[in-house]
Amino acid sequence: MESLNTAVVRTATASPTRGGTLMLRRGHERPNMISRTLPLRLLGCLLWGVLAVAAVAKQGYGAPSISKLSVQGLRIAGATRVVIDGAELLPNPQIVLPFPVASQELQPGATASRVEIEIVLGEGVPVGIHQLRLATDSGISNSRPVGVDYLPQSLLQETLQTLPAALSGSVVANQSLRIRFSGKRGQRVVIDVEARRLGSALDPVVRLLNPRGTQFAWSPPRPLVAGDARCGAELMEDGEYTIVLHDRQFRGGADRFFRLKVGDLQSADLVFPLGVQLGKPAALELLTVERSEPVSATVDVSQAGTRPARVDQPLQFTGAFPPVLVSDHAELLEQQRDDGALQELTAAPVAVNGRLTAPGEEDQFVLPVTPGSKLRFDVRARRAGSPLDGVLTLRSVDGKQLASNDDRPATSDPGLDFTVPAGTTRIHVALTDLQKRGGSTFVYRVSVQDLGRPDFQLALSTDRVNIPADAGQLIEVRVNRQGYQGAIELTVVGLPAGVEVTSKMIAAGSRRGLVKITAGDAKPVHGLISIRGRATDVDPPLWRTAELAENPISKLQPWLRGELAVAVGPPTPISLSWQIADPQVLLRGMPLTVQAQLTRREGVQGDVRLRLQTTQIMPRKKVKKDKKDVMVDDLDRAIRLANTPLLSGDTKQAELQLLVPTDLADRDWGLTLVAELLSADKKTVVQSVPAEVFSVQTRSPLTVELASEAKIEAKAGDGETGRFAGKIVRASGFDHPVTVTLAALPKEYPAPKVVVAGDKDEFSLSVRFPYGTKAGELKNVKLFATAAPVDKKENLLVRSNELTVELKVVPGEKPPGAKLLSLAEDPKKWISYLSKGGGKISLELGDKFSGDSSIKVTPDQRYNELLPGLGLKIRENPAEGEYRYLQFAWKKKGGQSICLQLNHDGNWGPAEAAKPGAKFRYHSGPGPECYGASVLIDKQLPEEFVLVTRDLFADFGEFTLTGLALSPVDGEFGLFDHLFVARQASDLEAVKP
Repeated sequence: MESLNTAVVRTATASPTRGGTLMLRRGHERPNMISRTLPLRLLGCLLWGVLAVAAVAKQGYGAPSISKLSVQGLRIAGATRVVIDGAELLPNPQIVLPFPVASQELQPGATASRVEIEIVLGEGVPVGIHQLRLATDSGISNSRPVGVDYLPQSLLQETLQTLPAALSGSVVANQSLRIRFSGKRGQRVVIDVEARRLGSALDPVVRLLNPRGTQFAWSPPRPLVAGDARCGAELMEDGEYTIVLHDRQFRGGADRFFRLKVGDLQSADLVFPLGVQLGKPAALELLTVERSEPVSATVDVSQAGTRPARVDQPLQFTGAFPPVLVSDHAELLEQQRDDGALQELTAAPVAVNGRLTAPGEEDQFVLPVTPGSKLRFDVRARRAGSPLDGVLTLRSVDGKQLASNDDRPATSDPGLDFTVPAGTTRIHVALTDLQKRGGSTFVYRVSVQDLGRPDFQLALSTDRVNIPADAGQLIEVRVNRQGYQGAIELTVVGLPAGVEVTSKMIAAGSRRGLVKITAGDAKPVHGLISIRGRATDVDPPLWRTAELAENPISKLQPWLRGELAVAVGPPTPISLSWQIADPQVLLRGMPLTVQAQLTRREGVQGDVRLRLQTTQIMPRKKVKKDKKDVMVDDLDRAIRLANTPLLSGDTKQAELQLLVPTDLADRDWGLTLVAELLSADKKTVVQSVPAEVFSVQTRSPLTVELASEAKIEAKAGDGETGRFAGKIVRASGFDHPVTVTLAALPKEYPAPKVVVAGDKDEFSLSVRFPYGTKAGELKNVKLFATAAPVDKKENLLVRSNELTVELKVVPGEKPPGAKLLSLAEDPKKWISYLSKGGGKISLELGDKFSGDSSIKVTPDQRYNELLPGLGLKIRENPAEGEYRYLQFAWKKKGGQSICLQLNHDGNWGPAEAAKPGAKFRYHSGPGPECYGASVLIDKQLPEEFVLVTRDLFADFGEFTLTGLALSPVDGEFGLFDHLFVARQASDLEAVKP
């Protein structure tokens, strides 16, 4: 580790990389970084062979953690002593900050749970609230925010001898702290309590009492300072003044710490403008609510994102500096025109920065727009500290109001989404204060985003990564895509010397990237990094920084969300490598065999668990649990291991089966194995290390090739018809039956299909439609193949490529009347016809009476009184095309009844029946007759499939069957299957299950 007297310096170099995920690797070490404890670490390596798992856990693989700081601030151009409480704080602790440290020295008496360090900050350190961490030879800690300014820092004391000063302490329950100081008439004093801004639970209230004990200034928790308290006053007389500080609810505890700042202080509450354009330096004004005089400031515009405003002379400033948004589009300033005309903005994306200087003022702008475009308007004012309570209004050029908003959930800043009406090319954008107020601090920024413009955001789930020497760790980077589906190139800024990046791409369409960081030797090193992503095919370039979730500290200082700590610690007791036979391909629905090789240091005998980590977001599905819809992981659709391997004792090798979902999207996927060394009781992970990250492309195990012409003539009826002929190209070992069919057909054209046996490759798909189907040209029809490679899961289908074909449908001959007719020949299409009713309808593949599936319906029912292709005549002596007998199977889950309803000549139930008393319904179960009139089949509910055969003529007389209703009535659901009509009862023998 670096010497305690050297600065912690951030570097900004990144190694050229390749591949599908981001990997950092440590190579050559920077000179002058040899630890003072090097002989001890070498001795540790020599003794390693006699250590077991228990000793591994004791060796300090845990990184340091901070639980408490004695002072909540550091002094610029001065020394501060900080006592840090926590765990694993040795060996060689160093304070890490996001800027160089002049010097730091560990004080005597350090223990693993408490260290004291004297730290000196040099001139030029930025004033503000920064994140402090502690690094040791074992890693780097969590962060704790600290105030950094020119104030002398000390622990809480009853009397302040000099001003300005900063005191650190905490409040106990039912306590009011009192701090005294001597003041002079005319002296300006500001009291600023930093608590919420430092992550404290304290809700501070501060009061200032004059020498007679009378309160003459006070502050409750204020939104302007993130819920902290601040007040200021000019002293009216000489004497001893008292500051009273307490929690608003008089609660207390160690988590209610604070930093109390007293003196002629200056804070930067606001900045104007709130946004500037990337690469274009702009003059800024810092504003304070208590003071009207602005102070000039600057901001770094070298990269897009949120950056802090800075001043050249920060001596009197304290606290966080306001954020400035550096955007990658035009940032305009409000302009006052002499001719009274409205200021014209450029087209979205654009932002305009202004202020309402006079009471009752309304600022208006003209925005060019495109009809039909979707725009997002966002006003930033209150969130930036402005007192403006904005009202945003959109108007047409003739003054008609198009949309308006005055606040949104979680913010009083207005904003809205707006679709531009047809024929509209210009709109007016207006902003005013709800209470008609104004002034120099009533600043705002109105941004307009085109929601059709590609964009993305990157998110991190951890703020630190501790890397074992000679091994690596992973960082997950999640992608929120907003119209941009291309690849994202990652860049790591601020790498410690020797830590490298070996891969830097997130695949097109992927919502997750894996960053692997690797250290090459045992020398400790640490640093602060950020990860940035660039859209590779967007012009102008689109850059985004990977950010942590917002917390109370980063809400005030958004740039902290992109700060990530990294450190190299002791060598790992295990390492892992693996091989994939073909690292470029994942075949959908086919298992992939991989070989894993585990290396243990001598003496390490603990169990090691292997798990798979990928760039796939775990799919979810809805299931019923306790009669409620709940979301659960959909493992069938996840890339996963067939089991969770556990390598015990001295086991070093494992052969694993990687299961690939049948519907895995066609893109590159990042995959790695992670080895987890378990404790003796197998309840704790002592150490985890990832193997190499592979970038693997998805591919179907099936490819369809067409040998015939891509356009054929298909008959609607009998007669010779056209066919598509071709070949199924199978991946090695894929010997499952394959179904070739057509898609993208109009609803009234049932899709033909043919099944190709598992040992065959050639196919011939005959295309024929029912007699009477409309003739015509069908273009852009898709020919493809499917297969069900997963045993006992016929619903998990692998799909081939699609070929575009054309059909010319011509009239065919009328077929002879069939003796037997299936009412649901194409179940998937047929259930789409049952489009009415309050229940839900679906195909049930796992529970059926015959064929491939049954039809599942939830209460109350699904129906259609005019089913396409029905219109069947029911007769006593059926001629060709006429029928008499009905056969079906049904099953019921829960409830009292299940019912099948027949629509006759457009009517339900007994209405207009030719046969008196005909009910045109069948039911089973102990419940009453369904819907007022139905024929009872059985008083018992069919808890398993029951086959029913009925003589329709005998039950209801002659009629025309025009529609059906599948009616579970009550309970959970009903299953319906095997729906046939026949001329004679004997004809049904042909479909006997």
